Amino acid sequence: MWLLYLAFLTWRNSILAKQREQNVLAWSVYTILAFLGATFLGLVVVVICFCRDVLDLTKMTVIDEKSKNALAHQMEQYLNDNLLLQFTVYVFAFGGYLLIRYLLEKKPGKKEPEVHWMDKLGY
Repeated sequence: MWLLYLAFLTWRNSILAKQREQNVLAWSVYTILAFLGATFLGLVVVVICFCRDVLDLTKMTVIDEKSKNALAHQMEQYLNDNLLLQFTVYVFAFGGYLLIRYLLEKKPGKKEPEVHWMDKLGY
């Protein structure tokens, strides 16, 4: 599901990059990196802000491998069970796409030749 979502958003930005006469491959990579970075940021925000009461975050400082695996499994289970938290991470990921889209829209596009209004009338 994530890959389909990412592929669609990357395709949308590549179309805009082509219209703006920019490097399509570079802007596609930027979109992928921004999407993944924003997803990671969203996951960190969700875990720190919304999972504090459910998860025991003091276990994160423990070096014991068994405790880390138990915490990771607990986090994964909690995030999979709560659709609102998943939606929050999706919104952050979409924000990464929108950031690159905004940067692309600020780039100058193809210059259209100016047509005088009298020329449009056929005189």
